[in-house]
Amino acid sequence: MADSLTDTTTVPELVGLAAADAHDAALDARLLAIPQNARHTGAGRSIITNQRPKAGATASPGDTIMIWVDDPAAGPSTDEGPDDDGNGGGGGGSRVPDGPRTTPTAGAK
Repeated sequence: MADSLTDTTTVPELVGLAAADAHDAALDARLLAIPQNARHTGAGRSIITNQRPKAGATASPGDTIMIWVDDPAAGPSTDEGPDDDGNGGGGGGSRVPDGPRTTPTAGAK
């Protein structure tokens, strides 16, 4: 049995796969794929357009792979994922939530 502190896995190539297949491939590598944009569909029609870390990287079992997905039926996504050109573009990714919002109470004056 491998020592859990030195146990590693290789990040699979998810770009180009259907979302359902990408999730399965990540799980097979003992990793979890987490969508970073709202284009994900439960029916698996979405296609992975970007991932971080990139394929071939070393990870620990249980680590997450951030994925960006695009639904071909909805047209191209405007969120291509992080800026990986190395020119300090600041990246991309998901937006930080604004925080809780107040909901009016029924019957309040």
